[in-house]
Amino acid sequence: MRSFFSKGSLYLLAAVVLLMAFLTWSLRRQNKLQARLVALQHKSPRTDEQRATQKAIALLCRALVADTKLTFAATTETWASYGGKTMKTQARITRAPNMLSIAYLNGDKQGLHSGFSQRWFWRQNGVGAPMKPFASMARDTTELATSRFATLLENYSAQWKKQDKVDGRLVDVVELWPFEAVDGAAGPGKRLCIDRESSLVLKVETFNHQLQPVMVTELRDVQLNPDIAPDTFKAPETIMASAEKQPWVAEDMGQDAAAVEMKTGIAPPQVEPGDLPPGFKLETVGINRCPLPGEAANSQIGPCDYAALARYTDGMNTLTLFSMKETAAQKNQATPSEESCQFGSGSLVTREAGNVRLIAIGDLPPATLRRVLAKAKASAN
Repeated sequence: MRSFFSKGSLYLLAAVVLLMAFLTWSLRRQNKLQARLVALQHKSPRTDEQRATQKAIALLCRALVADTKLTFAATTETWASYGGKTMKTQARITRAPNMLSIAYLNGDKQGLHSGFSQRWFWRQNGVGAPMKPFASMARDTTELATSRFATLLENYSAQWKKQDKVDGRLVDVVELWPFEAVDGAAGPGKRLCIDRESSLVLKVETFNHQLQPVMVTELRDVQLNPDIAPDTFKAPETIMASAEKQPWVAEDMGQDAAAVEMKTGIAPPQVEPGDLPPGFKLETVGINRCPLPGEAANSQIGPCDYAALARYTDGMNTLTLFSMKETAAQKNQATPSEESCQFGSGSLVTREAGNVRLIAIGDLPPATLRRVLAKAKASAN
């Protein structure tokens, strides 16, 4: 399968998005969630399922408040399955409001150091290596996670299941499953273990649209209010200064499709709301920089500049559409007009549309991605 950018970059971006979504919940949604909890409490008579939902929402409220306010450090152990391959990592994570630092200690990403400050992401490919700008977001991580969390509660049922222990700490287990799965799917879903003492999420189990386990992340040796070295977090000014010397891998431009087209000459793919899977809505449009020669060994399409993208979400699941110009050399390659393959925890489907190649990636059945691509509109100057 041809790839227009490094799959390693995609894996990193996916991991960062997952951490954002479940480790960066905002206090600004607390009032709405509490109002929903109060409404549930006044239902009479209450069934066991309603009580489990009430308890789950209360726990999620406390978790979002804790993660917004607390500064902590922990060791993370992650197992992930990507397209039939297994990846294991151990890292040291340090979190503060709107700031994150992850130093990979062992496993597949050993030596990598990455993180974000407010709305700017960065990475270092080894000890002593220069810091590289990775992504620039239109909204800071708290605002983005807040929006996703609100959307998630619209599309997923939250249920308290039981008490358990993680790394010797007592936790409450909350599960999230879709109210309405797409045709051919039963998931995705998540199982969260929330610490009773700190309200931090200590463990996340992720299941794909086929309900297969695809990722488990666990926090161990949690330290609240730890001593933090001065260089643990990168200042936004430092990240932006680095971006003046080399381009961002990804740039989020909110919902300004005109700005994307002006910079790249490619319009981001557009899909009408009625042609999207249930619960999905447009989150952002943006730019992804293609790898240049020598930058990605697994790139097979040759040099390019940028791909335009549109990202849709239902709060947990993400559907990303890319459009990119095809060169004459690429068109002459013997490739079908449409192809699909397993990619990460979901699927990847492509389609040619004139001088543009469209690509859809999401934790959804290939048939669903094909239907979306068939309706997608894109153009290139």
